[in-house]
Amino acid sequence: MRLGLMAFGSLFLVQGIAKALDPVAFMAGLDAFHVLAPAALGPLSLGALGLVWTVLELLAGVAMLHGGLARAPGRELPRAGIELALGLSFTYLALDAGALARHLTGARSLLFGGYLAPPLSWLVAFDQALAIAVLAWLFTRAMAWPGYFRSNVTPLAVIDQ
Repeated sequence: MRLGLMAFGSLFLVQGIAKALDPVAFMAGLDAFHVLAPAALGPLSLGALGLVWTVLELLAGVAMLHGGLARAPGRELPRAGIELALGLSFTYLALDAGALARHLTGARSLLFGGYLAPPLSWLVAFDQALAIAVLAWLFTRAMAWPGYFRSNVTPLAVIDQ
């Protein structure tokens, strides 16, 4: 459980850092998916979308890393990180599958922003589906295993608080 949280927390943190280091390449990659109508919303909304996406990835990574590294983490922060990661992963999958179904030629994988951007393929979409399955498993394990969270707190210590 902790290893999974640390692995996915590190992955999302690295993804967010890669997007923060080169936001222009990330926004250009987002523009290749044609997700925003250029006449209606313009480049300002594309920049806002890129900024929000990057911040959410960083927050998800930090929250999951906290759940994996803290001695007795609370339930709320790792759960929020996993939920954010699930939402972002579903969005990646929707973008990838939509681009593949529309046969967009300029679209590349946006997992690491402008860095390590492989051409979009069904294998990339399958990788996202696999990541969603593992994140969903982590979410159910985090909620079903009460001994994981705050395992070193005794009932008397809770009453004293």
